Formats: sequence, structure tokens, C-alpha cells
Amino acid sequence: MEIIREEINTLKRSVPRDLKSESVVTGLGYTAVKLETWHLGVSATLLSEITTGHCGIINLAGTLKGRKAFELADLAFSWDVSESSVGVAAINSLSQFFLEEKWSEYKIVSGNFIDILKIEKGEKVTMIGNIEPFQPFIRRKTEKFYVLERNPALRGEKVLPDYAVEEILPGSDIVIVTGSSIVNKTIGRILQLANGAREIAIVGPTASMVPDPLFKRGVTILSGMKTKTEKVDAVLNVIAEGGGTKQFKHLVEFINILK
Repeated sequence: MEIIREEINTLKRSVPRDLKSESVVTGLGYTAVKLETWHLGVSATLLSEITTGHCGIINLAGTLKGRKAFELADLAFSWDVSESSVGVAAINSLSQFFLEEKWSEYKIVSGNFIDILKIEKGEKVTMIGNIEPFQPFIRRKTEKFYVLERNPALRGEKVLPDYAVEEILPGSDIVIVTGSSIVNKTIGRILQLANGAREIAIVGPTASMVPDPLFKRGVTILSGMKTKTEKVDAVLNVIAEGGGTKQFKHLVEFINILK
């Protein structure tokens, strides 16, 4: 919760508090918040962790569009993962506004995260979240590679359940964490256990936020995305139609903010 609180407080010091949401979309893969300034933020929907008991995904549906963006951002504190997804997406949309203004104050490298990751022979690498596109590269670099995943449907050979984190994560040299851990609030404990790792990366579209609260907790790379104004509606359409990164990756720019 402290990370979310610091994110919002940092944004409030630089971003107008009266900015409103123009569109809120909860798709099967991602949730998106588009501001009236056309800045877009997305967050993992995490369907496997949502229990509604009825045909809807989020109880607040129909009440979100037009709200002040900071009101939506406060939903990130909710223990309801569907609401938390909206909150994190709002934080990411506000972060896009913030980063646009503060771009020169950060070291930002465009491109795929895996292209900037350096792994030394024999290093222990732990990935929290089964992010398949990165894995072939990492397995070529080291035999000490562990993947942990919360969703049973995404587990398979060589993928451990996320509750193995207490045993596996300590002593890792490199830790790669899905941004979804911010939505389900597991990020705090993960960063505690990762203490001492030489590289800690939070990755994925959900990790498109102000880096400072994460940097102060040991994160060295925040790897997210930004969307140009003319591509925002196209990304929203992909999300609304149930698509994910595979379908919108050609519409966005992937960026890595380095500590």
C-alpha cells in the first residue's frame, strides 16, 4: 500500500488534480484509463483473481467514465482486484502525463527489456510471473533460472507456484517481476525478499508508472510502455475486444527507465 500511496502523492505534486477520465475500459487481458488529455494508462485485469458471483467483472461499471483521475487512482488501494486494476491504470495514465513533463530527468531507453538485460554466467535469476517471451534468452544464459506463477492455468513444466517465493527468491542475483504484482499487492513482500539482488526489474504494460517509489525500494529497471496520442483509440479498441500485448505492441513504444 505504501508504494501506491507514494505514487499518488508524487503525481499530485506535479499533475493537475482536476484531470478527468474520458474513457475506462475493462478488457479480458487489460484494463485501460484514458484521460481527457489523451494520456493512456493500462493495467492487467487479472481475471483469475476476480470473483464477482455474477455476470459482471467490476461492480462500479457504468460509474467510472468522467470521474476525476485521482479518484480512480484511489481505487488502487482496494482489495477488490477488479477495482485495483482500474486504480493502477489511472495511476499509469497520470504517470504518462508526469513523465512527458519530466522526461529529461530520467535515464530512459526505448526498446525491449530483454535487449538491455545483462546476465553473467552462473547468476541466479528469478522471474515472478510466467513471462514466456523472455525465457529462452534467460535459459541460454544461466541454468539457475526459476519461474513462479500465481495463476494455475499458466503453470507448467519448470514453473513453480508463487507461494514458493519465500524459499526461491532470496539469494537471487536478478529478479524480474511482472507489473501485475502491483495490482494484487504482492509487490511489497517481493521487493523485501529480493533485497540484495544486483538487478530488480518490474516489467510489462502495468509497470508504466513514476519510478521513484520503486527505485527507493531497490528496483533498478522499470520497463513499461507509452502510447502516442494518435494511437490511443486503437489501443483502447484492442483492449475492449479482449486483446493483449501481442495485439497492441505495434501501436506503442516500450520504454525502460533505468535507475
